[in-house]
Amino acid sequence: MTSGAADDMEWARFRQQYYGLLVALLAREPPGRILAELAQGGGRAEAAGALHPLLGEGWRRLDEALAGITEPAAAEEWVRLFAGPFQPEVVPYESWYLTGQLFQAPLVAVKGFLARIGLERRSEEYAEPEDALAFELEAMNWMITRELAAASADEARQWTERQEEFLRQHVLVWAPQCAADLGAAPGAHLYRGVAGLVQGLLALERQRLLAGGGGEIETLEQARRRYGSPRGYSGPVYDPSAPAGASGKPPAGESE
Repeated sequence: MTSGAADDMEWARFRQQYYGLLVALLAREPPGRILAELAQGGGRAEAAGALHPLLGEGWRRLDEALAGITEPAAAEEWVRLFAGPFQPEVVPYESWYLTGQLFQAPLVAVKGFLARIGLERRSEEYAEPEDALAFELEAMNWMITRELAAASADEARQWTERQEEFLRQHVLVWAPQCAADLGAAPGAHLYRGVAGLVQGLLALERQRLLAGGGGEIETLEQARRRYGSPRGYSGPVYDPSAPAGASGKPPAGESE
């Protein structure tokens, strides 16, 4: 194995671990086992911050929250942020961010991509539609797993290209803004740190894609115009190139 191939595999494993962790924290109420494992860690913020400031800040906030949170409190926070009981503070769906409504054309596009690569959502595991933030991150995790298990360099490259396509056409268009909104949500405590991890990981993904060429990535506003969003959004948009600590605010008309 060449040095370049070894570096690619190491990077893929790094990404797989992050995507897997984020799915576990976002798809449903965080399990106590994961919270306990995370609480035992230390020294992550500095090491992660060397990769990207947002990643380091995410770990710092997460470590602070983990020091005093219980499993029931974490579950209550997840429900308040994503489920209600009245109006959820964050609406983590691509269709919502691009069109202002759920179950719209972006969901159809995501389903088409997933069908093409052979990934099907199992309703008993994921009750939410395929354009939910957690499921799009799970799709990335699944593709990285296929890349790592590839029988040849050509097969691994095909999975890498599919990941890049999904990032460019879907995840990187809207998920950074969603993560910024999660971090700014009034009810976010533990999930302010989780939001930072999402922002940091996606900032690294964006940097790597742009460094590899292939053109600029469509902005959220460009995607909204393409879908003819009726929302009349006029507020700030998360800027992936902004300094650490900068965060977007929820678009006008969205839940906070």
